[in-house]
Parts: sequence; C-alpha cells; structure tokens
Amino acid sequence: VRNWTSHELLTTAALWEAGFIAVAFALAVLITPPFRRRLAQREAATSDDPRLAFIYDTFENLVTPVVWVILLWLAVDVADRLQWHSKLISIFVSLVNAWIAIRLIAKFVSDKVWARAIAVLIWVVAVLNIFELLQPALKVLDGIALHIGGFRMTALSVAKGVIYLTVLLWLASLLSSILERRIRKVPALTPSVQVLFAKFVKIVL
Repeated sequence: VRNWTSHELLTTAALWEAGFIAVAFALAVLITPPFRRRLAQREAATSDDPRLAFIYDTFENLVTPVVWVILLWLAVDVADRLQWHSKLISIFVSLVNAWIAIRLIAKFVSDKVWARAIAVLIWVVAVLNIFELLQPALKVLDGIALHIGGFRMTALSVAKGVIYLTVLLWLASLLSSILERRIRKVPALTPSVQVLFAKFVKIVL
C-alpha cells in the first residue's frame, strides 16, 4: 500500500489533479443553483403527492455532487485519451459515486439494517475499484457457478439480477405515481373513471 501511495498519489501530477478536483467542485457549486431551484419548484408543485415530493427533495440535495462527479468523469475520459495521469481523479470518482449511492439508499431504504449492509457493500466495491481489484473480484464471483441442465447460474448473475429487479420495481412504482397524478388532473374524466384508470395503471406496471 505504501509503494502504491507513493507511486500514484505523492507525485506532481497528483497535485495538478487535486487542483482540478477543487476547481470542478467549485464549478459544480456555481452552476447547480438553477437546477436546485427548478427541483424545489417541482417539489412544491407536487406537495399533494408525498412520494413525488420526496423524490424531488432527494435529488435537489444530490444535484451538486452529481454534477461534480460528471465533471470528474469527463476529466478522466479526457486524461485517458491523452494518456495523462488521472489516478487521484479516478479515486474521487469512486468515492463520490459511493457517497451518492449511499445517500440514495439511505433515503429510499427504510430498514436501517438493510441500508447499512448495502452501504458497506458499496464502500467495499469503491475500495476494490480504487485498488484495481474490482475486476478480479467479479471474475471470482463469475466463477462461483451452479449448473442446472444446460443453464449456468453464477453468483455474479444472481447479484446483477437482484439489482436490476430492484431498480425496475422502483422505476415502475415511480412511473405509476406520476401517471396516476396526471390522470387525476384530467378534467374530462369523472372521479370514478380516474380511479379506474389509476388502478389499471398500477396493475399494468
């Protein structure tokens, strides 16, 4: 670890990277207020729907770190194309990504035990990525397999499936809430028809 630190972080290039990281953060702070105001307006406009208001409030608080990490992503991409050193920026990308993901988990997962377990998993993934051990770890998970007939089920595929299913269910719930709110605002529909359409949307999604 000591050799890795001295080789990757204690260099002149790392000082330039630290300066860019600070500049990118300052830019994120400067350019995000309009987005935050827009999200605050949307939150106020959806006060009758607590779920949507909660989502707007959540993203209002995250818009600055999201813009910051986008700027850092762009910097890493440019550095890779020009073959410049970008390890410190990559480390910050991993850490900020992990922080954003954990904040989202803390907001949307009400069970504290599950939220902490997922947060630990996210930090482990971030650390593995920083030390360039994530791909070897994924290969190990891909090697843990169960063969059922001609089907090969790996620990990695199961983990991906659980993540994808969770995200899809959350998106379906969000879309259902938005469509239901739109339906209830259509003046041409009677209240009973609005309720019927809202239930149909929930069933379909």
